Amino acid sequence: MLPPSRPGTRRGPILPRATDRHAAGVLRGTIAVSAELDGFGFIEPDRGGGQLLVRSSSIEAGLRLRVGEPVRYVLAGGTFALEAVAVTPVRVGRTERD
Repeated sequence: MLPPSRPGTRRGPILPRATDRHAAGVLRGTIAVSAELDGFGFIEPDRGGGQLLVRSSSIEAGLRLRVGEPVRYVLAGGTFALEAVAVTPVRVGRTERD
């Protein structure tokens, strides 16, 4: 039998607050819907779990991201759900430690 739940104690997801980029949860995905026309779009995470909202203000200034382009992002609490922020393209040919 489950213990009774207390009203008003609902907990949301715990978001990382570390400054180290690996500890902060930099994730990868692919642009599924471009954010150019409407001011928002969607990212398909590499690890699955459904598409994430990305606002054009969360994309590095001056960048145009196309559908199918690989990106890096960080999750943050949005108005309605988790959103992708600090979105940057994954540079092809660049070596990095993951």
